[in-house]
Amino acid sequence: MHSILTKRIEMPHVEIPWLARIRSIFTLPLIPDPRGRPACWLFAAFCVTALCFWYPDLVIWMSPHDPYLARAVTGVSLLFFPFAVIASLVALFSYIVLWRRARKHRGVVSRWLLSVGSLLFLVALAPGLEFMFIIVVLVVTSFRS
Repeated sequence: MHSILTKRIEMPHVEIPWLARIRSIFTLPLIPDPRGRPACWLFAAFCVTALCFWYPDLVIWMSPHDPYLARAVTGVSLLFFPFAVIASLVALFSYIVLWRRARKHRGVVSRWLLSVGSLLFLVALAPGLEFMFIIVVLVVTSFRS
């Protein structure tokens, strides 16, 4: 009876060639160091946040006073704000993974990755914090009225 309950059931394996090719592209060991992947994801989240959240504010701040340009850039920044919030979540999870993996490897590279990663994480976390602030303000004001 025990052998019947513990017997492993084999599922048929179907391989789709074009899907396997796409999967092999994304699973290549481009970065063999386990600390490299979360650092790359953290850098990517930083780039998305810089382009979607910080750059429109910089354009408004650096441009001469033109109300049409300010409205247009504000619309673009509102359109890209969800991408910046998702990038801040990716940055949060990537930083946690980077911190855990760098804790196992003591050395100069780990310290360098954590210090640069901390700066990238703080810049990438700003849209997520702003979104949380907006939600908290909406919840507090809805309970007051």
